[in-house]
Amino acid sequence: MRLPVPAQDDVAGWRRWFVAPMLVMLAVHVADIFVRPWLAGIGDLVIQDDARQFLTWTPRLIDPHALAGDWMADFWTAMSPAAYQAIYRAGAALGVVPTDIARLLSVALMALSGAGAWRLARAMSPDPRVAFVAAAFVIAYLTKEDSIFSATPRGVAVPAILFFLDALVRQRWIALAASAAALTLVYPAPAVTLFTMLGLSRLSLKQFPPFANGWRDVARLSAVGLLIIALALLFREQTEAWGPVLSLDEARRMPALMTPNARSTIVNQNGEIDYLCSMRTGFLPELVRCGHVPMAWAANLVLLAPLLWLGWRGLKSGGRERIYALAVAAALLWFVVAWLVAFRLHLPSRYSQRVLSLLEWLALGQIIGGWLVRRPWTTRSRVAAGFTALCLAGCFVTPLAKLETPSDRKVIDQARAMPANVRIGGVSEDLTFLPALAGRAITASTEHAVPWETGYYRHIAAGMADDLRIASTSDARILKAALVRSRADYLLVDDAVLLGRELPRSYRRTLPAEAMEASKRLAERPPLLAGLAPSCRAAGSRYIAVDCVLAKLGGTRMPAVAP
Repeated sequence: MRLPVPAQDDVAGWRRWFVAPMLVMLAVHVADIFVRPWLAGIGDLVIQDDARQFLTWTPRLIDPHALAGDWMADFWTAMSPAAYQAIYRAGAALGVVPTDIARLLSVALMALSGAGAWRLARAMSPDPRVAFVAAAFVIAYLTKEDSIFSATPRGVAVPAILFFLDALVRQRWIALAASAAALTLVYPAPAVTLFTMLGLSRLSLKQFPPFANGWRDVARLSAVGLLIIALALLFREQTEAWGPVLSLDEARRMPALMTPNARSTIVNQNGEIDYLCSMRTGFLPELVRCGHVPMAWAANLVLLAPLLWLGWRGLKSGGRERIYALAVAAALLWFVVAWLVAFRLHLPSRYSQRVLSLLEWLALGQIIGGWLVRRPWTTRSRVAAGFTALCLAGCFVTPLAKLETPSDRKVIDQARAMPANVRIGGVSEDLTFLPALAGRAITASTEHAVPWETGYYRHIAAGMADDLRIASTSDARILKAALVRSRADYLLVDDAVLLGRELPRSYRRTLPAEAMEASKRLAERPPLLAGLAPSCRAAGSRYIAVDCVLAKLGGTRMPAVAP
């Protein structure tokens, strides 16, 4: 089917032009997450990178005996807002497995984000040609940023943010309240920034009360604000059992946060806390990876320049573009507040980056689109338009879902064959898949080691430290004590650790100090477990029976689960 180039004022035509590449992108995404994995025979093993955390608890929806009493599954249940849980509960009630629900959800979220991006771009740009380019830039960004593909709460938040911004620009209060509620139900931090933008947009300092519609605005703002507060408090109550929340003083004493390039780092390459360019603690949206690319802060600041320019222009004219300036002001305010009470209001970056990242690409598309439609249709403008179209097309046909699979199908199949109440320890990146894909409890994993709730983190850091001792020590006494503490029934330890004496990089990034000690032990002499493992594995099994190891060490413990 051929789509003719619409007339410059043909809104429906330009909308069709936007929908067409959206459908192509969604088709490519569906092929990536469903068709190709199933054709390769790994359809039940594919899971998005961050989904390994948030789907930890979901096997309970299919098998009531899975992960019974498991503290890690309990934690990730608490970290999943009730509205987010409801999506998976509804899908499971229809017989859809949670990993498939997550994949389907990513398709639906991207489609909703496309609708939200188009509406917002149309609200900001009366010329549908400019709106087409601006909306396309937003979606191009989302195809390379994995929030939506993760189908985690931050992914569900994306379309809610876009619809809130659209309602804010159009000043539609019912839509504002609905999108604010939806956003707060799944991801409260950006809802606070957006509500502040709403308040700033109504300010009128020449009267009292200082709002455009006086007491009517006070009532409306109070209603929306109270709704956000009430819903946010409900979620906070749900997570309090795993606290207290990490403080900044505690963070400064933790190698996992103060080591450059560590998994949860809050510092730059010089070991200093980075307030400008950091995924977790920086103000700027991080398209160029901070800590990985020299002068990344400068590149990210340049990408924000179109937003700053349009915001300044909007403040001067009083037009809709002032929304960009309001976004910077609100984001900066809450970013500073979040740092003043770090980390009791979640990560500071969540108040700035989640909103500004979408708006900076909208602004970039708005400027480029405006420049293209104003230019005479010369050879130079044709080249510029063609280059822009080529870049956008390249993004649309290559969505990056960041899918992950275990190193070996046997890891999952053998775990699924174990009794539902086993616990598996060890040192292997494959451990990160076991809760979500096999429904089996683990002692710890690098993917699940998030430090912000200290009650949870102390538990998982201790488990990971014991796993590292088990895999690296040559002392029978230390091995026996660590095995008893771990309460694992089976161990999954990579041959690269036992025979190659090399830890996975993810362990060195997640628990730097403990991993360094384990690496030293491995370098000095072979681990004791390497000699015991062959006789404690069943034929063809990846798993080492802990009872067998303890028996060879002359130790005992509580009766283990039968294999």
